[in-house]
Formats: sequence, structure tokens, C-alpha cells
Amino acid sequence: MQSKRFPLNLQHSVSRYCYGFIKDFLLEKNYRLVVCLHHKMHKHVQNVSLRSSQVDIFSMNDIDIQPLISDADLMITDYSSASFDILYQNKPVLYYWFDSQQFFATRGGPLICPLKDFPGPISSTENELISQLTMHIENNCMPQAKYAKIAKRFFKYKDNKNSKRIFDVIEGI
Repeated sequence: MQSKRFPLNLQHSVSRYCYGFIKDFLLEKNYRLVVCLHHKMHKHVQNVSLRSSQVDIFSMNDIDIQPLISDADLMITDYSSASFDILYQNKPVLYYWFDSQQFFATRGGPLICPLKDFPGPISSTENELISQLTMHIENNCMPQAKYAKIAKRFFKYKDNKNSKRIFDVIEGI
């Protein structure tokens, strides 16, 4: 039986406690954690010592992330726009904003209100993240209705005709 997978796309690592809990929980539930480090973290990928039979760690520079996204059951990320690729597939995204004050102080605030317009739960602590992850895996990685409704607002079309629409626009130029 092939284990289920989800990518973790964080620019920083979680603590060993959080990692240990997640690793043990994933083993119990037959899931794999696929960590895909941001391209700016590429130089650190060899230094990550948290690999195990349940954990794969890659750099975006070394792997095609599209199969990771299409095969994932769920995504944990910080601020990655790749989360919308997961949402488009009606899969849940868990946002882990452990450094939001620092991040938004240097990059500007989120473009949408995180309190009511974000298409997934936002955790700011490891315990919140563990709680969300546990709940989602226990529910077979089904998106919560509240967040599925919000996610639908981001996609005008979900009919597999996006390439044709783009082609028609280009052809009309």
C-alpha cells in the first residue's frame, strides 16, 4: 500500500519536538512528509538531518515540484503561492505563520485579510499546526467547508479549459 503524501514548504524548520510528533503521527497514519525547501534555502538542503523513512527533503532547485503538488493530499506552507495550486485541486492548505510579524514588516502585509478571507487555517505556533494537521489527517485530508468556500472565490473557472482560453487570447493578438 502506497502511503499518502503532503509537501511542507517552509523557509525555516520546525523544532525537533514538532518534527518528532509529526513523524510518529505520519508513521501511525501511513503518510509521508515531503519537504520542499524554498529556492533561497537550497544551500542548506544538505545540512538538514531530519530525514527518515517517513520524510523526504528536497530543494526546489533539484526537483520538479509539479508532481509533488499533484500527488499531495494536503500542503503545509508559510506564504507560498504554490498553495493555490493545491487549493485548485480542492485539497486543504495549512498555513504556518511562525514569523508573520517579521515577514510582513519586511515584505508588506497580506493582500487578503487573514482573519476572514484566507483559504486555510493559519497557525502561529507549533501546537496549533500539530492540532490542525492531526484534525485534517483524521478527516482524510478533506478541506473544511468554510475554507473550501473561500478557496472557490479565487478561481473563476475550474473546467480544464484554461489553456484554450490563453491560446484564444494569444491568437487574437
